Amino acid sequence: MKNIFLLLVTVFLLSACVKDANNVDLPEIDPKLVTQSFLTEDEDNIIVYLTWSSPIFGTFDYDFETVKNADVFVSNNGNKIKLNYYFDSNKQESYYTASAASLTMKSGEKFNLEITDSTGNKVTSTTIIPEKPIYSAKLISMDSALSQYDDKEYSYHIEFQGNNSNDINYYYPIIIGYGHYYSNQQDIVILRYNSRNSPYVKANKGETINLVFDSYMLLDSMKLIVLHTDEAYYYYHKSIYNFDGGDNPFSEPVIIYSNIENGLGVFCSYNTDIQKIPIK
Repeated sequence: MKNIFLLLVTVFLLSACVKDANNVDLPEIDPKLVTQSFLTEDEDNIIVYLTWSSPIFGTFDYDFETVKNADVFVSNNGNKIKLNYYFDSNKQESYYTASAASLTMKSGEKFNLEITDSTGNKVTSTTIIPEKPIYSAKLISMDSALSQYDDKEYSYHIEFQGNNSNDINYYYPIIIGYGHYYSNQQDIVILRYNSRNSPYVKANKGETINLVFDSYMLLDSMKLIVLHTDEAYYYYHKSIYNFDGGDNPFSEPVIIYSNIENGLGVFCSYNTDIQKIPIK
């Protein structure tokens, strides 16, 4: 009885402390330019997505406002190109784009981004395209177990060693798996490295890492796609992966990584390699 009384008192005190925040003047925060662009050797065009940020206070939705009247430039080795606004009616998305033919899209090359909106606000950023991935990878084991629904699940353990020249390197490994989940057709599955932190890997040069990929079907064959990324790509995607939408009021807020000067977002780069991984 005593415990019930204490519980009722606690609930009463907590409810008494909760009041509606009326007549509170929320701060007015001007929206910022939000940039998203990823450079690589393998693309013929440069694409820059440009939107306005949403306010911290007030109603939030995912219908971001596209910036239509901005001057967007990318430069490299003294060459400077202007990107033009484009609306893709098939994908229902807008972005700025231009051919990369006049730029040197190779590893080790530095690129500069410069954006000015219609009011004169200017944002800038830089990125250096990293090396092609240099690594070794092999399948060391495959496990299977029953899921909570009594379906069989499979885990593929890949021994991965990154050997790029930097002391610290950043990778994003993905498996494209081929199997027969349905008996009359070949199915394709995309598997991401199974990690509590994120599927993006930060590794010292020569460090060996055991990567685990989970699949709902037994694979007949697989390809390992490895992205060797710059630091900005790694931290940006890792922060998005760890982002909590806010359903838990006691969760720690996650700040989305940005390398845009005077704005938000990311201007970064990567390089890709693909190899088959034999299944014993």
